[in-house]
Amino acid sequence: MAAPSSSSSTRCRSLLLTTLLFSLFSPVGKDAPVVLALDCSSFDNDAVECNKGLCTDTGKCAYDAQTSKCIAVEDKEACPGDVGITAALTTAGSEVLAPPWRNWRVVNDNVMGGVSTSAVKISNDQLNFKGNISFDNNGGFASARMDDDARDLSDYQGLLVHYTTTQAADVKAINMQVYERFPQIGFGGFRPRSFSAAFVVVPTTKLQTFYLPFARFRPRYLGRYPGTNGFLRPDAISRFTPSQMLRMGLQVSFQLGEFDVTLQKIEAVSGIQDCIPPSIYATGCDDMTIAEYTTLAKDVLKKSNYGTGSLYPNAGAALMQYALACAVMSDDNNTSTQALTQLEEAQRANGDLNDNSVLESMLNSLTSDSPKATTEIDSSPAAKTKLLSKLFGC
Repeated sequence: MAAPSSSSSTRCRSLLLTTLLFSLFSPVGKDAPVVLALDCSSFDNDAVECNKGLCTDTGKCAYDAQTSKCIAVEDKEACPGDVGITAALTTAGSEVLAPPWRNWRVVNDNVMGGVSTSAVKISNDQLNFKGNISFDNNGGFASARMDDDARDLSDYQGLLVHYTTTQAADVKAINMQVYERFPQIGFGGFRPRSFSAAFVVVPTTKLQTFYLPFARFRPRYLGRYPGTNGFLRPDAISRFTPSQMLRMGLQVSFQLGEFDVTLQKIEAVSGIQDCIPPSIYATGCDDMTIAEYTTLAKDVLKKSNYGTGSLYPNAGAALMQYALACAVMSDDNNTSTQALTQLEEAQRANGDLNDNSVLESMLNSLTSDSPKATTEIDSSPAAKTKLLSKLFGC
């Protein structure tokens, strides 16, 4: 995928709140937002696209809710720099689950002879989870989990993770685990039922968000789908029951090397719109090529398969979803059109966009020697936003 232009015009993502603050605190007159010579007309009547922002040396695009127009305003601070890139999200409701961070503790692969390491540090209402994954002694994971904090989340549809990392960090897919009060029986007796979904962390110091819909959390028992490891089989297609949430945890699995992520907040949300990770519009697709994201995903799935299916396949799915999103946003028209076509066909066929085989099949069609796409398809910003939102679960 071609790298974005390094000119002064750089894409960023900003909150609609920016515009609202202008309207609330800037009086009409000389202190009102300064309209600049930026061409924002193509984003008129499209708040989502407008709020992705177009930054220059002098300003950025912002949505004016009163006129339903995308205008240019003088707001250099909202461009990439000291201000984090945060999703322009609209939710019907939310509930902060953390902070406070309730006595998180680590559990690494040394419980089975491995030598991976990790540590949790809580400071200034933030939780830092960092460590190093090693494959020595058949290891490959590090995890952290909190004390029990039973909640009824039946009013919500998913979790929104707010996080930062470091500019030197590697791309990682991190499993978010949730546990239910309902137990399951297996090796070691009764255990809380656990479910897992994954979010992708890319190197940046800016604030990021990632939406994890409850519908995409899959049941796990000792890392596997229930029933694949010889223990008593609960319902293998069961889904997380939000009203029974007991606690949360994090895990990095089968991705060699160091990891470092700082969680700012985890909240339960409902009615979310435009759940595309903001990093897709910023630097996430610059860190690795589509092929590299795909290769990492396949490596995770292969390394974690001990003959009975992949352990925590969510990480592979999250990386492949990210690769497809980067393909859609590619500067190469053929790659973008092919990716859009694959997503549209999968949606039409009710394909599971969280299934590794479905995702891998779509990515395999994006090889460099593939014929150029000839199918007429809507490649407008609005169409891309709609398909990518489906890809990420909203």
